[in-house]
Amino acid sequence: MFGGGGHLGVRLSRLLQRCIQVKSLAEGKQIHAHIIISENEWDIFLANQLLALYARCECMQDAQHLFDRMPTRNVFSWNNMIAGYSKCGNIDDARWMFERMPERDLVSWNSIIGGYAEDGNGKEALRLYRQMTGEEEAGRIAFASVLGICDNVEEGRQLHSHVITTGYECNAFVGSALVDMYAKGGTLESARRVFNTVIGKENGGDEVLWNGMMGRYVNQGQEEAAFKLFLQMQQMEAVHPNHFTMSTLLKACAALQALEYGKQLHGFITRCGFNANAFLANALVDMYAKCRSVEDARQVFDEMPHRNVVSWNAMVAAYSRCGSVVNARDVFDKMPQQEVVSWNSIIAGHVQSGQDGTALDLFSQMQRLGVKPDRITFASVLGVCGNLVSSQQGQQVHNRCAPSF
Repeated sequence: MFGGGGHLGVRLSRLLQRCIQVKSLAEGKQIHAHIIISENEWDIFLANQLLALYARCECMQDAQHLFDRMPTRNVFSWNNMIAGYSKCGNIDDARWMFERMPERDLVSWNSIIGGYAEDGNGKEALRLYRQMTGEEEAGRIAFASVLGICDNVEEGRQLHSHVITTGYECNAFVGSALVDMYAKGGTLESARRVFNTVIGKENGGDEVLWNGMMGRYVNQGQEEAAFKLFLQMQQMEAVHPNHFTMSTLLKACAALQALEYGKQLHGFITRCGFNANAFLANALVDMYAKCRSVEDARQVFDEMPHRNVVSWNAMVAAYSRCGSVVNARDVFDKMPQQEVVSWNSIIAGHVQSGQDGTALDLFSQMQRLGVKPDRITFASVLGVCGNLVSSQQGQQVHNRCAPSF
């Protein structure tokens, strides 16, 4: 395996593998220097590991320099370059590499198809997928990539037929992509049929599959179906609710303003040890705010060990939504960082409370501090302009907003 490096080559390989796993570019470059000194640079196994490190760290200039100097390359060398360029969003260079490969394997096709999918070029990803299936059998990663960018249900059904013939329909990874594709196309019944097939044959599927189905129910206003699915999930042995599950269900509670369900979920989150998760804590604040239980929202906020700008924005919005602009302003003024979402919440709160003059003052202050208003900001202050149309300030704001609509 190693071209003369012996035990040293094995040790260097292990060190490089660790660097790849933790994305340690600086340490990897030190090992690269040691490889050169020890005359192991053209060991193809070590060279491919270096390419993988540079690609994973999105350091494609170093990767290309090494690749160009390699006396021999194999399919792994080319695949590392394609994956690296795709990851960096440089799909043209990835395609250049792909077209010049002496031989391709499933990884090569997955990388280039996934790269086009990530780049938003679904048409080319699908064209490559069809080209691929003429040369070799598609794999689960390729299926998931093209299903993820398929925006036509009929075309999706054709892909689904191909998935069935290749035996991947019951794979949880591909099944999740199928569920998502059908749900995006508005055919939740088809999505649920795929879901049922996967959980029936794949030992219950996995958490991604269950969370995806619940999430699609919530996004399409079928919150009760999401709760029923959660109850079914709890009966499964192989899958368990995680913080994504809880976040989806909290969103459902917020949409239904189902405070009691929300409190039960809060208790479940605490029992499962998820309460330290900042993502979930923010979702709890938002849920309580939309259920107009601002005291519970504040308690969650105060108990958070770490807060980010989303946490502060959620609390400002909670007070603003409930008409408590004094408390909203108190939280707003204490924020370590105020972004446009923060300003939108505090301005909207004052508008809803009839404090038009203060809302306009905040709008002016926002601009003086260099925070750029967005359409939501303008939508709030335009209502104020109607009330203050005879004032100079109201006319100035109206003139400022008009070009944005």
